[in-house]
Order: sequence, then C-alpha cells, then structure tokens
Amino acid sequence: MKHFTFAVCVLFLIASADPATAQPPKDLKADKIGAGKYVDRSTRPREPYPANLSVLLYAKVMRGTGPIGDGQCTALVEAALKAARAKYPGNYVWGTPVALGDVQPGDILQFEGVKFESPNSRSNYPHHTAIVQAVNGTVLTLIHQNVGTRDPNQKPRVLDSRVRNDDINLAHKTQGTIQAYRPTR
Repeated sequence: MKHFTFAVCVLFLIASADPATAQPPKDLKADKIGAGKYVDRSTRPREPYPANLSVLLYAKVMRGTGPIGDGQCTALVEAALKAARAKYPGNYVWGTPVALGDVQPGDILQFEGVKFESPNSRSNYPHHTAIVQAVNGTVLTLIHQNVGTRDPNQKPRVLDSRVRNDDINLAHKTQGTIQAYRPTR
C-alpha cells in the first residue's frame, strides 16, 4: 500500500502545472483513492503552457489531416482554441490584439483583403484566418486550412481543406490588413 500511495503522489506531481509548489491534498489516503472516493474539484490546475503555445501544439498535430470541422479556415482555429482552453469572444477576435511586429508562434492572424506579390508568386487572402507556426524576420510560416492550391497554373483554383503549412513574406504585402491576436485563457 505504501508503494501505491507513493506512485499516486508522484503522478499527482507530474500532472500538476507547477510541480515545485504542488502538494497532494491533506486528506489523501490510499484507501480513499483505492475506493475511488477522492475527487478534488475545488481547484483547476493552471495550464502548463501559455495559450498561444497550446494552440500551436494542437495545430502542429493536425497538420496533414483534415478537414477540421466544416473545413473552413476558422474551424481549425476554433478547434485549436477549444483544445487550448482559450477564450474566443467571437466576431473574428481571436484573443488580445498584438502588433504584427510582435507576433509569436501560436498567435492567430486575421486577413482582410490581403494580397502578396513577389517576382515568383502571388497569393490572395480576401478573408482568411491562420495560426503562426514560425517567425523568421518578415517571413511567417502559417498552419491553416481551406486555402487555394499551390499550383498557380491550375484553373479554376481549388480550395484545399487539409491542414497544411505555407509561408508568407510580410515585405511582399501589397494591400489589405492583417490583424494579429495572442490567444488568452
């Protein structure tokens, strides 16, 4: 019975969001656990990661799958926020607004009437939502779904509902607005 109690305490510490200060409840006894009578609902443990990183982890796991939900770009973001237990106030506000220059992995971008043009490519995001995977200067790697095919010669352009990565270069934006949001709990 001592080994069982020790194992339960170890599991409790591992599962805790803050292992340095985690303490098992004072009335924790092996017989209560063994009988399935002890359930602590008095507090909810703090989440182990900031919300934006939890959103990113969900999106990374979903890459190559899809479609998520109804296949719309927002369905992936809504599912990621739900998995991260983050707030979604609605109306395409995905958290706390942040400056585009301060964007971090796991932040969410809302595109409105955006066009990118470079010598090698063109892309349009008339109304789109995506999760930032990586930031490398002005180049952002996105995780998103319901975007056009990568082949610019394919006519008509077909929407791809799979969750995938694409890069955008903010220096190549020629029109429209991009609002960045940091998910919060």
